[in-house]
Amino acid sequence: MLFKFNTVIAQNGQFIDFSIAQRNLQFIYQTEADFENPKMTSDAFTLDIRAKSRRLLISARTISNLNSGLTTVPNNLFSIQLSGTNANINSGFTGLYNLDFTDQTILMYGERGNKKAFFDYDLHVAEIGYDYDPGQYFYSIIFTVTEQ
Repeated sequence: MLFKFNTVIAQNGQFIDFSIAQRNLQFIYQTEADFENPKMTSDAFTLDIRAKSRRLLISARTISNLNSGLTTVPNNLFSIQLSGTNANINSGFTGLYNLDFTDQTILMYGERGNKKAFFDYDLHVAEIGYDYDPGQYFYSIIFTVTEQ
């Protein structure tokens, strides 16, 4: 069984610079321990943000696409957690966020000017057990940036 995040989507605008750098986001399941234990990739991706005018809300969700397996994987399999930043943020945004197929606010950022902030995130995958068909399962994380 293979889970792979195959898409990174970012946006830039007149008042927002937003980009994503991802690391290896591929999870291969071969041994019993792989199926019975959660997995985690430290610093799986980094969000780089520069807000030139307003406070920003950043939301995230997952989508499933291009799956060759026949089983539907639950929508609460993936979580992310902020692991490092150079910005001042509310501590309420440092917890573990379970990602599903609906947008969830993961960050509020409001420093203005030319300072570019980075936000490193760990990616967690819950234990999956043995109820899924062998195959490749592809997911994307969609980030949405909203000005306030």
